[in-house]
Amino acid sequence: MFNNAARVIAKAVGVLGICAIAVGVVMRIAWINDTALKLPAVETHEMHENVSFDGAFLSLASENTSGYSVNVTNAEKMSYNEYIERYGLDKSKTFEGLDSLSLICLEIEVGNIGNSDGGIFLFECNLVPERKNTYYIADTWLWAESEPAITDGSMRYIKIAPDSTYTIHVPYKTNIRDEEEQTEYKRVIEDSEFNLYLSNMPIRKEIHVIAEE
Repeated sequence: MFNNAARVIAKAVGVLGICAIAVGVVMRIAWINDTALKLPAVETHEMHENVSFDGAFLSLASENTSGYSVNVTNAEKMSYNEYIERYGLDKSKTFEGLDSLSLICLEIEVGNIGNSDGGIFLFECNLVPERKNTYYIADTWLWAESEPAITDGSMRYIKIAPDSTYTIHVPYKTNIRDEEEQTEYKRVIEDSEFNLYLSNMPIRKEIHVIAEE
């Protein structure tokens, strides 16, 4: 009789243990669904819209984007040589063979209302094609050819005077850096529709871009 009672108790303990594990698994799934799987809301805008950051940022809240806005006023496919000829300060920096439509040039009007010490990491904002299996990056080295304030192509943080606007021409390219063969300027970009990702948190802001040829 003692052995039978022990077996009954052992079975009861085992059932309780299984129930506890099951409850734990359910609670864990509920926690994941309630936290880790929550994605930020997405706010999509079109070209020619003035898109305010409203404090939204890419990775660090310290970016201090309040008061800043961007407006993509034009998007165009062009070659390295064409970019230099249009926007470069030194027109002699063209090269034979770099005439492929390897760039997406965005004309962007940056605005700032009342922010004296913030800015935006515009050149970390990737341009993602509609197919979403790759992305294009801002070519800061080439952009420096059109802006006297940049001397080494490493500019990342865009800051303008309070209560002003400033227009820039940002070339986006394939994510390659080949100084010897310049492959990135020979590879044609076939995509025409993109989303420019401006921020990730607490809301993802993006601009739908259509590039002309």
